Amino acid sequence: MKRSNTYRFVGALVAIVAILVAVVVMTGCLSKTTGPESGPTATAPSGPAAPGATAAAPAAPAGKKTQLTVYVPCAFAPASAKIKALFEQAHPDVTVVPVVENVEVLFPKIAKGDKPDVFMCIGDKEIEALAAKKLVSYQKPMCFTTLVLVVPLSNPAKVATLADLAKADVKTLAVGTPETSVGFYAQKTLVDNKVWDKVKDKLVRPQYPVQLLKLASAGKVQASIAYGACFRAKEEEEKQMVAKIKLITDFQDKYCLTMACPAAVITGAPNQELGKAFVDFLATDACQQIFSDGGFMKLSDPKCFATRADQKTGAKAGAKAGAKPAKAGAKPAVPAGT
Repeated sequence: MKRSNTYRFVGALVAIVAILVAVVVMTGCLSKTTGPESGPTATAPSGPAAPGATAAAPAAPAGKKTQLTVYVPCAFAPASAKIKALFEQAHPDVTVVPVVENVEVLFPKIAKGDKPDVFMCIGDKEIEALAAKKLVSYQKPMCFTTLVLVVPLSNPAKVATLADLAKADVKTLAVGTPETSVGFYAQKTLVDNKVWDKVKDKLVRPQYPVQLLKLASAGKVQASIAYGACFRAKEEEEKQMVAKIKLITDFQDKYCLTMACPAAVITGAPNQELGKAFVDFLATDACQQIFSDGGFMKLSDPKCFATRADQKTGAKAGAKAGAKPAKAGAKPAVPAGT
C-alpha cells in the first residue's frame, strides 16, 4: 500500500512539473487592447458630485492635454479602451494612457516604485498589500467578481463538486498563487471546506491568473479555479477558450464569495485629483454597463457576502446595492479589512 501511494504521489508530481513547464509559454494577456473604442457617451456633471458621480477634474494649461496613466490588468483590457473614450469625451483636456499587462506584472511594479495615476485591480488582495505600504491615497470598488470551478469539457475526472477534487482521479488542480486575489480566495475556500489538505499536493500554481482558464481549456489539468468574470467574458478569444471548458461551481452561489475589484490612486502619482475623478467616473452608469458586459458584477447588482464585516468596501457597496443577506451557516469567504 505504501509503495502504491508513493508511485501515485510521484506520478502526480511528474504531471505537475510537466504542466508548469508548459505554462511558461502560456504567459501574457489574451489581448492587450489599449486604443480607444467607440462607446456610449458620458457627460461630466456640474455642481456637487452625487455618490458615484464624476468629480470635476483640474484643468490643464491651455493647448496642452494632461496624461493620466492607468495600469490595467488583462481582464479589464476591453473595458478600459471603452472607458478611456468616455472619460476623454467628458474631459477633453485629458488623455488616458492605459498600460495593459498581467496583474502580477503591474502589482509588483507599483510595489517597487512605479507611480501610475490609477491602478484598476481585479480582486482586492493586491490593493490591500499596496495600502499596507501606504502606496494608496484613494480607492473605491469599481465592480465585483467571484470565482468559478471549471473542468475540461470532457470532464475526464468526473468532477461534480468541490469535494470531488480530493478524488484520486483528479491528478492536477490549477489554483492561482497565494499573492493573487484569485489564488488567495481559492485557497481559503478549499481550507474552509476541508478540502485543502487533500489537494495541496496536486496543485499547479501559474503566476498569471489568465493561465487558469487556459490550462483547463487545453486539458492540461483536471480542474481549475478561476475568476468568474474571465469565464463570462464576451471577447472572441475568451469565448473560444470557454467553449472548451465546463462550469462546475459558481462560488458566489455556493459559497457566498464575492470580491471587490477596486480602483486606486497611487500615492505620489503626479495627477492625484484627476486620478480621483477617474476612479469616481468608474461608478457612472455607462462604465458600470461596460463592466457588466465584460462579465463583472455592477456595484448595484445583488451580491452575497458571508458576513458584512468581512470586507469594508464590499459591505458598503453591497448595502447600497441591496445585497443578498448572508447565507445561514456560511463560513466567511472574505477576510477582514481593505
